[in-house]
Amino acid sequence: MQRRYLADRVNFYGKGILDSSNIEAFTERYHREWPTRQWEPRGEAKVVRWRKRNLFVVYQPFDWTVSDGSRHAHGDATLYLRIHENSQGEFQIVLLRQLKR
Repeated sequence: MQRRYLADRVNFYGKGILDSSNIEAFTERYHREWPTRQWEPRGEAKVVRWRKRNLFVVYQPFDWTVSDGSRHAHGDATLYLRIHENSQGEFQIVLLRQLKR
């Protein structure tokens, strides 16, 4: 589902610049490791137009909880995205990162 929002190559959570098949594989591994996942946005997202006219930065604070049945983890962070508007006017994520608070 997330593929339609992503550019062909994305700087993905500090794992480097990945194509869609590598992002899908990473996401599947994460879902197997943490089958129970929940996140809740905290407040409104902040959207800023970056130096270039067709590049935007989004900050979305959130609370998160994950579990595999025996292990549990929770915390809060900020989702950081860079979004590029292409020549067709479509918005695509080019960078995804989770910032610690």
